Amino acid sequence: MIKLYRISLWVCITAVVGLVIALLLQQTDLSKILAVLTAVSLALGLGSVPALKGYQYTAWIIAAVVAGMVYPQAFMNWGPVNLRDKTLILVIIQLVMFGMGTHMSLRDFKGLASTGKGVIVGLLCHFSVMPLMGCCLLRSFILSRRSRQVLY
Repeated sequence: MIKLYRISLWVCITAVVGLVIALLLQQTDLSKILAVLTAVSLALGLGSVPALKGYQYTAWIIAAVVAGMVYPQAFMNWGPVNLRDKTLILVIIQLVMFGMGTHMSLRDFKGLASTGKGVIVGLLCHFSVMPLMGCCLLRSFILSRRSRQVLY
């Protein structure tokens, strides 16, 4: 299995070089294929580096996002199932968040006690500064009521 991971890392490096060349030559079809190949081979290849092995889950999520952005039609329907259904999206997001949460340990929460000040500042900014900045941006661009309704 380690050999597969190492080969995938070399495929990733080769795909990145090919992707850069395809983008410079404006070969959009080839660059789409190479972008997905780069993301998937990187997600596999991270398994060959012990220090980066913990990032494989994140790399797979990035690979799925790249594939979805490059080939959106492939992710609209899965047989008779409409993948744009809001209930289905909610369940999938909950499963992804659960998967991320299972990677956390008690040690992560113990670290929260020592950096409590940063968490409090983050929460205050999230619920005060961010909405105020949104309001200021809205007013600075002088959006009409109609365009504000379209945004929401």
